[in-house]
Amino acid sequence: MPMVTREGVEIWVRDDISFNCRYDQVSDPVDGALKYRCLYETEGSAAPFVLVALAEDSDGIKVVLFDSKPS
Repeated sequence: MPMVTREGVEIWVRDDISFNCRYDQVSDPVDGALKYRCLYETEGSAAPFVLVALAEDSDGIKVVLFDSKPS
């Protein structure tokens, strides 16, 4: 699945790239609790982009998870 950061979404807004945002439920890999992840769909994209951020405790990235569905 392609990935995008919040900064990437800001660039889409700046460059007037239209997108839709939706949320789906996933299990948190750390504690197994159900959480929500944010998916962005752009025109012409074959798959949705998942919102990610730099991981604070490693050198990688992590999917941004929300405890409840943002409004």
